[in-house]
Amino acid sequence: MVPLDAAPRGLSSGSVRGILALAWPQVLTLGAQFLVAATDVVVAGYIGGEVQACLGLVSVSVFCFLVVVTALCGGAVPILSQSLGAGLRRRAGRYAVFVLLLALGAGLASALAFSLFRGAFLALLQVPQDLAPVAGRFLGAYLYALPFYHLLLAGNAVFQGFGRVRAPLWSMGLVAACNAVLDFGLGLGLWGLPRWGGQGLAWATVASVGAGAGLNLWLLCRAGFLRGGLPPRAWVRRAWRPLARYAWPAGLAQVLWQGSHLALFAILAALPGGGVDVLAAFAAGMRIEGVLSMPAFALGLTASILVGRALGARRRTQAMAVALRVLALGGVVLGLGALALWGLRGPILAAAVPAAAVRAHCETYLAYALWAAPFAGAAAIMAGAMTGAGATRHVMFAQGLTGWLVKLPLAWLLGHAASGGAPGIWAALLAAQVCHFLLLLFALLRLDWRGRALRPGPGPG
Repeated sequence: MVPLDAAPRGLSSGSVRGILALAWPQVLTLGAQFLVAATDVVVAGYIGGEVQACLGLVSVSVFCFLVVVTALCGGAVPILSQSLGAGLRRRAGRYAVFVLLLALGAGLASALAFSLFRGAFLALLQVPQDLAPVAGRFLGAYLYALPFYHLLLAGNAVFQGFGRVRAPLWSMGLVAACNAVLDFGLGLGLWGLPRWGGQGLAWATVASVGAGAGLNLWLLCRAGFLRGGLPPRAWVRRAWRPLARYAWPAGLAQVLWQGSHLALFAILAALPGGGVDVLAAFAAGMRIEGVLSMPAFALGLTASILVGRALGARRRTQAMAVALRVLALGGVVLGLGALALWGLRGPILAAAVPAAAVRAHCETYLAYALWAAPFAGAAAIMAGAMTGAGATRHVMFAQGLTGWLVKLPLAWLLGHAASGGAPGIWAALLAAQVCHFLLLLFALLRLDWRGRALRPGPGPG
């Protein structure tokens, strides 16, 4: 029997076999995340359109309070993989404990900030008046999930940095199973559980994420990653700088990208008539489209791990070869996946979106989103490769420029100024994904992104 935390064979070579061995558990892990989101959408659709629209708002809103742990994860994976590539196992072990402690502190601080500024946050989003009470109750329940989210995500990043990609599959599988049972039970009142409606979906998330975080900590202890205990204070004084150098651009990149999504919600909500239906369609469409995000992000994480290992061992040529190999494999997978999803869109929409008005908007959204998906997936793979090298600033600039100088101005121009409505906004999203792809391709082929990797020494050992 292969241990849960066993690293895949071929990890150091970057061969196709090594890529696939790293990618398939991460695809299944992301598949479990997709099941969580899909279950929420399906159950919310049977509860009501207002709850389904709030799901989209909440999913983007909660990310804003996960920004610190997202940044830590963006810094942890390259530092851990580069350290292991250089043979510095003690440094990797100390960074693992350091990242988990920082994540726990950030989770508690985020929960406090969330509780203090929840009302101001809803006002900033310009939530429609008829959605505000439901959205407020959702956000209040999600407050309690934030510390668990932080530990879950940080633990997954530590395992990924070590190349132990099977352990997060177990924790995310537990999250998906618990969430499905509690969504249907507490949301719709099945199996003798109380029917709490939208509140039930929120509390299902709290319980399932808490269970996954607990399992993750147990698996980390079992793998021996926490055996070294607290890092020495002198080591921490040297170690935080490399982590911060990688982490803050990774976090800011996600803030810029997700912030542009928040602004996009405001643009959608301001459409004349049918705002709730459009928001619900956007929330449902993003989750259906998320099927293609699974292999894209799995391959991006795979590229990050392999590129980090290669650069830690000072093999620059192999790092570029791995990045291009993963990108080529991703192009084939994502192109075929987009075609398959387009052919199955009818039955998927019929099952996931019961309301006819929402389903019509969602079908139009998918007509644009599935064209954009191969470009978005290729961009995710290139961003992952550059993140593994520590070139998180390249990723930050590409996402910031695309989100704020292309996506939002075009969405307002085509959706409002040109009276294109929701289809105009969907066209703007397609244009933004193409632009994002081109910027990252230029950075991959023309800029010295491999020069951002850490040196084996001197530094925190």
